[in-house]
Amino acid sequence: MDFLKSLSSNRRSQIRRSLKQYQTSGNIHIQEASSTQEALDLLEQAENLQPNDPEILLSKGSLYTAQNKHADALECYQRALDFSEEKDEIYYNIGLAYQTLEKYEEAIKAYKQAVEYNLNHEGALYELAYCLDLTGQLESSVSYYKKFIDEDPYSAAAWKLLRANAEHSAMTADARAIGFVK
Repeated sequence: MDFLKSLSSNRRSQIRRSLKQYQTSGNIHIQEASSTQEALDLLEQAENLQPNDPEILLSKGSLYTAQNKHADALECYQRALDFSEEKDEIYYNIGLAYQTLEKYEEAIKAYKQAVEYNLNHEGALYELAYCLDLTGQLESSVSYYKKFIDEDPYSAAAWKLLRANAEHSAMTADARAIGFVK
């Protein structure tokens, strides 16, 4: 608690208000923050009080993403994995960060992890298909999506992606037939 004593009384009260809001609402609301950096500073202080809080780490990761500091965001998301029960959302955010960095193979791994935790995570399924398409792996992913249909025959997201995959394959075949694509 020496950390708190070193802060001004205004900062201590801001941190206490932020933590109180977090404890009652499940979210950190840093109303006094006038900039992303100020919000990050307040989250750093909150993290010093509750270092194992995944919501703080996710919030920091989101703010780092907003600042295009994806390596810092990834670090926060990786740390949050140890403490969060909603691993699908964290892996989804990890995938988005890797995708922004154009590290599509890593993004694919993260999206697959998100889907392993939550078969119906539509965002992860769609971004996974996008990255697979970018890397030329979409057609080979049919067996991957069929696995989810076998587990949940009513998974609308998996059926949509299989259909999109089939349509993509048909368009590619048509493009090859007319010599547009090799």
